[in-house]
Amino acid sequence: MPRRSSTSPLRSSASPLRSSASLRTTSPSPLRALDRPIPVQVRSDRETGAPRLVMDGGSARPVAQVVESWRIDDEWWRVPISRHYHRVILEGGRPMILFQDLVEERWYRQ
Repeated sequence: MPRRSSTSPLRSSASPLRSSASLRTTSPSPLRALDRPIPVQVRSDRETGAPRLVMDGGSARPVAQVVESWRIDDEWWRVPISRHYHRVILEGGRPMILFQDLVEERWYRQ
């Protein structure tokens, strides 16, 4: 009777199977999940719409600088999305991303 090999035909020592943990990269991904938006009250400039004051956690925090603004308009699976985002620096140096939901007419902190 012929003798069977002790190695499996699907697995060889030249290319061992790897667990999914060993296939993960250790470098940070350029994509990251965003935190769930938190409703905030914002006072904005009447002419430009840029945020000037953020009411966050019961405190009024003035906006020192608007670093960047952009707008997203989309119809994600037939639910319209229209948001105006602002990346700001609050007085004291804290960075924050705010957006105004133009459909709901509410402000959020991201």
